[in-house]
Amino acid sequence: IVKIRHRGVTDDIDSDIAMLGRMLKLSRVMPVDAKAIDEVLAEVADRLREETDYRIELANLQALRACNDDPGVRLPEPVIDLCSDRCLVLERVDAASLEEAKTWPQSERDRLGDTLMRWTFDQVFRHGVLHADPHPGNFGFYRDGGIAVYDFGCVKRIAPEMAAQMRDFLRAADRRDWSAI
Repeated sequence: IVKIRHRGVTDDIDSDIAMLGRMLKLSRVMPVDAKAIDEVLAEVADRLREETDYRIELANLQALRACNDDPGVRLPEPVIDLCSDRCLVLERVDAASLEEAKTWPQSERDRLGDTLMRWTFDQVFRHGVLHADPHPGNFGFYRDGGIAVYDFGCVKRIAPEMAAQMRDFLRAADRRDWSAI
């Protein structure tokens, strides 16, 4: 698989974010001050720039590969010598789409859910990372309950304090302790 960033994409991000900011401030669609809008748009622009720098995506993939010990999760191998900030080359990892997997028996779909949740919790609570772009096109599915992961442009580092808060939240939810939540 070859991903190539076309020239001018990062310039387009900056101009599109600036235009969106002007529109939001002028239209008063959001009941927040201009400074808050600027802060949110700066965060969005930073994340979009990260997603278009394939050195970052390669580092994200390598970080996830280094901490993945789940045999049900298949991450592509990068072709390091062909990767740069504008190009990412990965082995092809074929799997079924979500649309196809939705037709499988419930027991197979349950195994997929188990694998996805196990992998997500392992990332956050053991390794302090999170694949943070969970749309269906970023995953492939296998009838044995395995999943393939395709896109690594948005991987977040989770501070230990945040992971502890997330753990406390999930435990409170499991107990239905609404005041703790």
